[in-house]
Amino acid sequence: MIYILVKKLWNKDEALMASLLYLNTPLIRYFGKIPVHETITPFFILLVFYSYWLWFKKNSPKKYLFLMVSIFLAEQSGWPGFYCVPLISFHYLVFAKKQKKSPILAWWLLSFLSFAFFLLTIYWITGKFLPDGLWKIFLTRTAIDNFNKGNPPLFTPLQFLTKELLWLRVYFTRILSFLVIAWIVNLFFALRKKKVKPEDSLLILMGILGLVHILLFRHLAWFHDYMLAYLFLFLAIVVAKFLFFLANNKLNYFVLLMVMLIIMYLESKNFLKALESNMDSYPGYELGIFVHQTTQGKESVFIGCLEASKIYGVYFYYYADRIYFTGEPSLNDFLSQEKFYQENYKQFIVDVNHNRLEQKLMNYLANNYRFRKIGQFQVFDLRERLK
Repeated sequence: MIYILVKKLWNKDEALMASLLYLNTPLIRYFGKIPVHETITPFFILLVFYSYWLWFKKNSPKKYLFLMVSIFLAEQSGWPGFYCVPLISFHYLVFAKKQKKSPILAWWLLSFLSFAFFLLTIYWITGKFLPDGLWKIFLTRTAIDNFNKGNPPLFTPLQFLTKELLWLRVYFTRILSFLVIAWIVNLFFALRKKKVKPEDSLLILMGILGLVHILLFRHLAWFHDYMLAYLFLFLAIVVAKFLFFLANNKLNYFVLLMVMLIIMYLESKNFLKALESNMDSYPGYELGIFVHQTTQGKESVFIGCLEASKIYGVYFYYYADRIYFTGEPSLNDFLSQEKFYQENYKQFIVDVNHNRLEQKLMNYLANNYRFRKIGQFQVFDLRERLK
């Protein structure tokens, strides 16, 4: 989609360069294969910008239908899909010669219907239009939950900015980061001369989309560095455009592209090797495989450690293919709801390395339920009580 979009906006040489630079960043080479929707959603976001540009350049019913379908698919694939409508609405208001309000109204109406469809799907699966877990996840990932409870923030704005810039330098490589800075300087002078074309502004809006997602879900971005993937769509195209601007002919273009890919490879080789040998996610994989083999499809499990769900949740959920709930009950809480736990959860899982449960609860579980040790986890079977 990067190739198709950039080719439509500018030319196939820039499209090829942008695609190769994007694919060869350490972030995409490593995180492009993890089981999260961030590896899929960027495709549909680019599809929205592409279909919008087709319709913007040549209005036709078929192209408008293509745009509406693209918006719906993007919004169903992930939250960043919902940012597309405000951005293309802004672009349309600024650059369209005939500013009819009906297209914008239709996009916004579709977004509301798309979200309603999402809620109906949730209702069909869970029996609730807005489950508590979904709302709590939103509050946690946006840091609103901490603010409402009066808890101190996990990080300051400066710490967040420093960490994101560090990740940007590492995952986007130093050489590409330097070229982004050069492009920003060049853009500043272009803005002063008011020489921003519609296609260039569309590119800037793509960058805004990536920034909005990182800043809005800053708690999520703090723990998961692959959130930068949305911003990388914009950055890879920016660098390709700037390099193409520096190249005066085909030979210079080819040489620049090859030199950039070689520098990126040499710079990130050791870092990628360290990432590949990192076993941090293995406990989640190991536990997920065990739970998948020892439970049935409709059975759910309980992880008695909030920290473990943050660290291993995405890997465990993928490989276990089971619904899981988390919490850190006290012994009294567990005893008062023991029958509920037995009826609703097949297993009670404890992460020994991050355990914050009362020792009294641990003793009670060990004395009353069969358990197996899987790596750093103790898995208590709530359906097999000891006699």
